Amino acid sequence: MFIVLGVASFIAAPATTYFFSVAGCRLIKRIRSLCFEKVVHMEIDWFDEPEHSSGAIGARLSADAATVRSLVGDALSLLVQNTASAISGLVFAFSANWILAFIVLVLLPLVGLNGYVQMKFMKGFSADAK
Repeated sequence: MFIVLGVASFIAAPATTYFFSVAGCRLIKRIRSLCFEKVVHMEIDWFDEPEHSSGAIGARLSADAATVRSLVGDALSLLVQNTASAISGLVFAFSANWILAFIVLVLLPLVGLNGYVQMKFMKGFSADAK
């Protein structure tokens, strides 16, 4: 059973990363083409303002596209992997020993609360370091 789970994880983890990266790249391409189409059809007066110069528009497209790609590609892939791992772990735990799995499931909100508090503390420490 563990060998099957290991092989499935060995195949699924890189596959999800690859497919979400491809989806993120395609989304960036679509966003850039839509933005370029909007910019091309703007009035000439619009380009006279400094925030609408060609360099500013290029930098904005580059920064926004990188943000979208990191959100769609990396974060979403990690969310799907973690959710699938949690669900398969719970199914396996309930099949092995349902009483112990139920106790762990009841205590899971406390673990989530602990993670939330730790993130808040770490965010405060990183803000102080700047």
